[in-house]
Amino acid sequence: MTRVAQRLAENAAANEMIPCAFSIMDKVTIVDHLHKAEDHDREGSVHVENQKSMVLDLEADGYDATQARELLASFEELLALRRADRDRLWTELQAAEADGRGS
Repeated sequence: MTRVAQRLAENAAANEMIPCAFSIMDKVTIVDHLHKAEDHDREGSVHVENQKSMVLDLEADGYDATQARELLASFEELLALRRADRDRLWTELQAAEADGRGS
């Protein structure tokens, strides 16, 4: 796991240990964070696809693609973490709507 992915995972674990930190967000705030998370997901998906193409091109041309594959793995890890955060926000939004928090 890369250092960035490790730090994000540690932060996510820390946030899970303090559920009240997220339970106080109102619906408007959650929706704002969710829009940003979805933007990050789209951008991350583009980066992953571009990097996959780069790896294939390098290998097809006979170049060493080791670093490009490592970068791809980092992008994929980060995308997975961001998707987990997006999914958490969806869950939080559903909870906020059920609780009647904000509008």
